[in-house]
Amino acid sequence: MSVSPISFNSILLDLFKNGIKIGTGTGFLYRSNVNNGIYLVTNYHVFTCRSPENPAQLEPGYPDSPDKIEFCLISRKDLSVKKIFITIDENSEFFEHPKRSQGVDVVAIPIIFTAEQLAMITTQGDLN
Repeated sequence: MSVSPISFNSILLDLFKNGIKIGTGTGFLYRSNVNNGIYLVTNYHVFTCRSPENPAQLEPGYPDSPDKIEFCLISRKDLSVKKIFITIDENSEFFEHPKRSQGVDVVAIPIIFTAEQLAMITTQGDLN
């Protein structure tokens, strides 16, 4: 079985609630072949701090679901670092795996990047 190079390009995610860091997780950026959109892919439990089988239940040790996710992009040109913030609220769009209720623990969150940020991101197409 071969492993995709994108598997080695994880992003550290910091989770916040009301400005207080409540946890961390990892994810990666994916560019859709269908609409050319870019998505942050992570685990459902990272995005929500809740069990995929039982979304009403918080994961142990978490006071609440996050209202912001923060991660950094590093410029390939000059190694500068840019922080990216994703606000999470009742209007946030994300895609769950159709078998989430059976424990498939993955979500994709669409992200619109600025031109400057787009020049900094790495997706699966950049690693072939």
